[in-house]
Amino acid sequence: MKHLVKRLTLGIIGAALVASTGAHAAQLTNSVQYINFRVVLLGQGTADVNSDNPNFITQEPKKTVLVTSNIINILGTLTGNTFPPTAKLVRVENPVGETASARFQVRNGTNVLADVTSYFNLNVKRVVLESQEHLLAHLTNGTDLAYVQLTFNQGGAPTFDVSGVVYTEWVTLYARKAHAYFAADEMDGDGMTGLGADFDGTPCIVSANIGAHGSFLELRPEP
Repeated sequence: MKHLVKRLTLGIIGAALVASTGAHAAQLTNSVQYINFRVVLLGQGTADVNSDNPNFITQEPKKTVLVTSNIINILGTLTGNTFPPTAKLVRVENPVGETASARFQVRNGTNVLADVTSYFNLNVKRVVLESQEHLLAHLTNGTDLAYVQLTFNQGGAPTFDVSGVVYTEWVTLYARKAHAYFAADEMDGDGMTGLGADFDGTPCIVSANIGAHGSFLELRPEP
């Protein structure tokens, strides 16, 4: 978290310098984070009748694992795109930390390849554990517990709806002269659970690890 705060502080100072050299008088910022998935879907497998003893039937779970690259490929099919191997799934928030305004995009570097917000639904409810305000730096940072619910629904299979309580570290910056705002959190959503369906549409129990990392500041002009 110390490295995150240091990096964001440098970014906000840079924003102030840009504003002081004649850039757009008022600027807002995007908080951009890389999203990483590992989703395990367990559905009921087919029944296997024992040839030697027909009264003995075995039935094992059917396991499907989705990682970030799988989801990006699915999103490519849905949007009619062929994304390069270097494509990343990101969450973009603007203005400061309002989950309702979060957008999901597929990017390659700084290039936005597709907006895929319509396929995700994110809800976050937070309880602050600790916070510190640094008046000179216009910076507040802290830790909290958050109840996170994330749904991936493409109108077909696979799909999942998972939730859980996760621990987050966050920072909020405000540069008065630059009118620049930035809020970011580092989230590790280990052990999230829920329901979903695999590629065949088989109903599944889902466990997921979902992380939001690598926060960086992206200036944008006010609309």
